[in-house]
Amino acid sequence: MSQIGIEYKDLKDENGNQMRLQSARTDAENWRSILIKYYNYKAEDIVLMTDSAETAYQPTYENIERELKELVRDVRSGDRRFLFVACHVRGPPERSFTELDFKDEAILTITPWEGRKPGVYRPIKDNDIKKWIVDPLVSGSFLTAVIDTCHSGTLLDLPYQVDLSTEGEGGGIAFKEARRDTAIMQLSAGSVVCVSACADHQEAMQYKDQDSPQVEVGALSLAMQDFFEALNAERTEDIKTKTLRPIPIRALLQHLRKSDKLKQQTPWVTCSNKGSAFHFSP
Repeated sequence: MSQIGIEYKDLKDENGNQMRLQSARTDAENWRSILIKYYNYKAEDIVLMTDSAETAYQPTYENIERELKELVRDVRSGDRRFLFVACHVRGPPERSFTELDFKDEAILTITPWEGRKPGVYRPIKDNDIKKWIVDPLVSGSFLTAVIDTCHSGTLLDLPYQVDLSTEGEGGGIAFKEARRDTAIMQLSAGSVVCVSACADHQEAMQYKDQDSPQVEVGALSLAMQDFFEALNAERTEDIKTKTLRPIPIRALLQHLRKSDKLKQQTPWVTCSNKGSAFHFSP
């Protein structure tokens, strides 16, 4: 499982502005704790990538590429994988006209972009992320992603978005196309569900931690953590050692859309196929 949180603590952009994103490292560490506490993951099975001096895996372009590919290497039917990302995301124009907003989404690594002026860092585009972690999945395998970044709605380039404005067939989940080329895309053999902090044109907010005001946390991560804690509080003591049951995606998305922590952004859920978006289960 991969947790990516890039703080950019001492970095400046090409205009000399501080890039620091304090919540990113905190959120990555908190999601590691969530996986261990609620889903019985082992710490040694979780790769934490932050730009902290204490972290073995720095979020360079090369390291992120390697770990994303490693995340789904040798994946088999029945396997589950989880990805969390918190960092800066940019939206460079795309030329294939497949995105609804005519822009790609790209995470910014801490690797300086060779040949560019100081303060420009090498991006990883959504096309490559999809190629590395979505396309290799096999039938019966599962990938769950949480993307707590700005402009994150379609960061995995998935074809469908869960639509809460209406009901699907038989009262089920409704979907709408998340891309211009959804009708002709080759769908992933695996099942992918991605919870994103906001739409592609929006920014993701940060909050001061109530217990430690000097620490900032991402609004999406905080809202989801509140939801997990509420679900856990409802469980009896004899089952609290077991993993949380799969969460109906409609219930999760409805909770996020109503959260007072997310009033300035609209969380999205996208999926690889219409059968994959019924539950959130890392």
